[in-house]
Amino acid sequence: MKKINIIPVIVIIALLFAGAAKPAYAQQKERTFSVNRNGKLIVNVNPGTIKIKTTTKDEVVVIIKNLDEDLLKSVEINADKNVVEVKYDEGMDDPEFEITVPDKFNLELKTAAGDIQIKDDIDGNVDATTSGGDVSIDGVKGSLSVESSGGDINLRGTVGGSLKVNTMGGDITVASVLGKNAKVNTMGGEITINKAANGISVKTYGGDISAGNIGGDSDFITYGGSVSVENAAGNIKMETYGGNLTIVKANGKARGKTNGGNIDFQNITGSVDVKTLAGEVSVGLNPASGSESVITTNAGSIELRVPAKAKVTIIARIHVQGWWREAKENYKIQSDFETTTYNIEEDNHDIVGVYQINGGGSKVQLKAVNDEIRILKETK
Repeated sequence: MKKINIIPVIVIIALLFAGAAKPAYAQQKERTFSVNRNGKLIVNVNPGTIKIKTTTKDEVVVIIKNLDEDLLKSVEINADKNVVEVKYDEGMDDPEFEITVPDKFNLELKTAAGDIQIKDDIDGNVDATTSGGDVSIDGVKGSLSVESSGGDINLRGTVGGSLKVNTMGGDITVASVLGKNAKVNTMGGEITINKAANGISVKTYGGDISAGNIGGDSDFITYGGSVSVENAAGNIKMETYGGNLTIVKANGKARGKTNGGNIDFQNITGSVDVKTLAGEVSVGLNPASGSESVITTNAGSIELRVPAKAKVTIIARIHVQGWWREAKENYKIQSDFETTTYNIEEDNHDIVGVYQINGGGSKVQLKAVNDEIRILKETK
């Protein structure tokens, strides 16, 4: 009897079954709607990646990719007056919704699992939400609200209106925001703000914050990281429970608090109120007329630099804990300016120096514990 080699037959059968199991994908589904500018696009999909592009034409073009032909039928696309709406809620496959809208249009985008991308500048208001994906957006002339339950957010262009950004776990980058009421929050990630023309509120529960040019009143809070600001034109508040605080230049009142880190505030024109429980403090201050400043550290030295022509009264105090008789000789207040009074307070275990520079004026208090204080003359 002739023997039949069954191996090729098995392979052929397996390939046939594999081909039968593979979904039949349509190349794409496309719909085009005539609209007027200032209309609105609403997208609500589960799941799906949403990609938005703009055109100078008065039309909305919806293209759907990577979806089984049967599931493609479940996508709802409707146009009512000047509103175009796209819905998909089958929870299957990984479709892509590529939609082109007029460059002056409003967007409301939501996906249960997927990225959101706006690749061109758009003149309108944008609301973008994803439950599991990254968000990247070019310029938005109107207000912008972005939320992700677990992904990075990258705002590459300028936001002309108000800004609200929140992610439960990811990094946030903001290139520029011009509007007021700007708020940026992440539960765990780094935050970078390149420019905020009218101030900004920033908070992260676990990561560093870095900012470039900031105008208006701003606050930066992190529960586990460092904060650095290049240039602040208004009042600024910085707070961390474990990290360093840095300002390169600021005009206004600069406040900073850290439970464990160094504070380095330079080129401050205005006043400061800073405190660290364990760290070094270095401040370059040109005090505003009539202002009051306080610089405190519980474990570290203080270095203060003020202009030679500043009219300021500095009260420097070193509190000595432990062996007073031996320790009081180890800690000194050093100053480039002439001392008005210098006292050793035996009862309080304090070393106190007072410096009325150019007749005195704005008040600055320095408080250190078991470390030195240096008061330097700024020559530049």
